[in-house]
Amino acid sequence: GPADRSTVADEVRRRAAAARGAPLSARAAGSSARAADIAPSAALRRLRPVPPPAPVSARPGVSMVKKVIRRLIAWEIDPLRDQLNRLQRAAVDAVDAETERAMCLDPVAEESNGPR
Repeated sequence: GPADRSTVADEVRRRAAAARGAPLSARAAGSSARAADIAPSAALRRLRPVPPPAPVSARPGVSMVKKVIRRLIAWEIDPLRDQLNRLQRAAVDAVDAETERAMCLDPVAEESNGPR
C-alpha cells in the first residue's frame, strides 16, 4: 500500500543517522530499532581527514610568511599527514571487516545478545 509521509520521513531520518554513524533516536528509528544498531566504526567515520593548516593571521605580512614556511616544510609534514589519514581509513576498514566477519560466523548470537 501507499506509505504515509511520516513513515517515509522516519525512514529517511533513520538511514541518514545510520550513514553518519549517529545514535538512532526512538522517534527516528521507530520502536523496533535500537541505538546499538549503529556500526562499530561510526566514531572513526566521524573523524575528518587532517587538512593542512590555513596560513591566516590578522597581522600584516604574517600570512605570507606562514605560506612560505608551509612550502618549506611541506616535504616533511605532508607525508605524515597523508599517513595519518590512511591510518584512519585503514582502521575504519579493519573494524568494518571484523564486524562483518563476526556477523558471518555467528549471526544468531549477534541478534540475540546484541553488540558487545
